[in-house]
Amino acid sequence: MNPKVMRALGVVSVLLFLGVLIAFAQPKGETVKVKGEVVDLWCFLEGGDRGADHKQCAISCAKAGNPIGLVTEKDEVYAMMGIKDHDRDGRGNTRQERRRAGDLHLIRQMTVSSSRSNSGSENTTMKTFTVIILATSLLAGTSLAETININFDDATPGAAPTGWTATKTGKGEAKWTIEKDDSAPSKPNVLKQSGEATYPVCLKNDTSVKDGFVEVKFKPVAGKEDQAGGVVWRAKDSDNYYIARANALEDNVTIYHTVKGKRTEKKRTSMKVASGDWHTLRVDFSGNHFAVTFDGKKAIEWNDETFTDAGMVGVWTKADSVTLFDDFRYGEK
Repeated sequence: MNPKVMRALGVVSVLLFLGVLIAFAQPKGETVKVKGEVVDLWCFLEGGDRGADHKQCAISCAKAGNPIGLVTEKDEVYAMMGIKDHDRDGRGNTRQERRRAGDLHLIRQMTVSSSRSNSGSENTTMKTFTVIILATSLLAGTSLAETININFDDATPGAAPTGWTATKTGKGEAKWTIEKDDSAPSKPNVLKQSGEATYPVCLKNDTSVKDGFVEVKFKPVAGKEDQAGGVVWRAKDSDNYYIARANALEDNVTIYHTVKGKRTEKKRTSMKVASGDWHTLRVDFSGNHFAVTFDGKKAIEWNDETFTDAGMVGVWTKADSVTLFDDFRYGEK
């Protein structure tokens, strides 16, 4: 483990203890009992982030099925990866079934890998276990809602998607249509924006999410002024919402709020956004905390209280961006 992370492990903070992990050995494995602090693995390994200020990141990752970490009192770091959907727990339930049921007594079976530093040496000792994680104070009192997946494959090509408000913020003429595309992550259809407006936006009707996540796969195709794709959350209407977007002409990811039609930049991160390639953009939001990931990598964390009520989710572009969208996903806590 690098020195930066080792130093971070020594920081004293408010710990969120996982409780008891019951371990079942694989063939030729060991039985172990582990206790420690649950962390957002990416934030922790990247910057040593942990403690009460980062509790929400760990909760969001756990509920989304993303890798989370466990830091023990001995400064051992465990990376926990969710099981495949066809794997089952002792009750015969798959992970998806348990998530829909909101079963907090047995969250999921995981493979756990530990990495322990050898007194400053670059060598590490690796161990692997199979464990069953029991519900703890971290997730107690919460529920795991079903994720909604929309791939546009049942929609009619050439028309705007049914159940969506295909519109814009500002001036111009946005053009949102369902199109067939051989490069689509889930063939055959995609949602395409090919018009030109200040900010083309397409909002999913009948959505009202206060705390949860929104995610989409997008492909920037063309545009002289912009080649952007974004996700919207807590939208009141087409003039009031939060937006996180990635731009292939600028190679960055940025988070904004749009209030009464005026967009204001809040935070940005430089990241490679290749034109002509598919990318995944996601925002996890809870209370006043927002965490943006791009292609599985941490991009931005930001706190704000402009919009605190539940609102619609959707997708977004800017100016003359020709952008394709597919596999739109969202969920509520």
